[in-house]
Amino acid sequence: MKLCNTVATTITHVSLYSVLATSLLIIPSLAWGQVESITAGLAPHAQSHLSQSEWGLTAQASTLIEAGKYQQAIALLRQVGQTDPKHLLAHYLWAEAAYHQAQQTLNSEAKQALLDEARETYEKTVLLNPRILSATLRLGKLAMDDGDLKAAERYYSHALEVLPESAILQFNLANAYDEQGLIRKAKIHYQLAISLSPGFTYAYNNLGLLYENENQLDKAAEAFNGALKADDTYNFARLNLGQLLLKQEKFDEALATFKTALTYEPDNAWAYIYMGNLHVQQRQYPQAEQAYRTAIQHEPNYAPTYYLLAAVLQKQEQWSASLQYGEAYLNLSPNGQFAPQAKQLVAYVRQQQTQPLARGYVSAP
Repeated sequence: MKLCNTVATTITHVSLYSVLATSLLIIPSLAWGQVESITAGLAPHAQSHLSQSEWGLTAQASTLIEAGKYQQAIALLRQVGQTDPKHLLAHYLWAEAAYHQAQQTLNSEAKQALLDEARETYEKTVLLNPRILSATLRLGKLAMDDGDLKAAERYYSHALEVLPESAILQFNLANAYDEQGLIRKAKIHYQLAISLSPGFTYAYNNLGLLYENENQLDKAAEAFNGALKADDTYNFARLNLGQLLLKQEKFDEALATFKTALTYEPDNAWAYIYMGNLHVQQRQYPQAEQAYRTAIQHEPNYAPTYYLLAAVLQKQEQWSASLQYGEAYLNLSPNGQFAPQAKQLVAYVRQQQTQPLARGYVSAP
């Protein structure tokens, strides 16, 4: 897994990381800020089909949604939607309120019921007007969240029939193909997204990952650099480029790339993890140790770094410290990716503490 991206309703994002020591996943957030502008565009059309009282209920519901009072908004919008089954704005807002209420609901059955209600109402919205892009994007995300990749593909494909110049739809369709392993189709649609929006950093980044997975490293580097040309602050592509350079054993270039990432984000733990991996490859264990320690300072709940640090401390025969971090990894992630290696490391280090003349090492990843 590397730095890959999924657009939900907007291009803007909030980063949520899920890293396996050498990779990143970014999932953009669902930005409610877009809804106000979308509903503002729908309002004049909707008002012409509503009585004054129905319009008043819809406006009241919109205010409740903005205040985060989703359940109250749902009750009002159900009333309007049942009175006028073809009212576009009411259905869209109803779906949005149900979706956001689901995100706040802890009970799994109640949450699923709200998501089902949101899905059904988004589908009605799209039937009323297939050009409501945000409704299609939300449907696609719900399908992706459920693992129903074919449904996501279907939503995006149908929307592209009426919105063929939507770079976001092309990108999300590419993601659906990518998740299904349909790499040729994924590449085509990432490229279409880029042609429609030349500054589409996410599309460049994901295209680069596909080329890298096919060992087309020059094309991968070109795609990552394309993302950085569009936005020099886009560290996700920069870190993937650094990883690519590391794979090619271009150590000086990779190190410079990671250091550049830190000029934009001095607390980026993943840049330090990658720098640590680079130093391990060069058997520069003190430098790797420092990089991993700094990564832990910035991301103390990310378990694999503790194992990576334990391994390089073991290489330096710092037995007590190695044991400390090996055990810390197992406490944080007893069944994690490196659990077997961490258990072996802990057992070995304990043996060294009682038999200091014995030598040998557990391999670092």
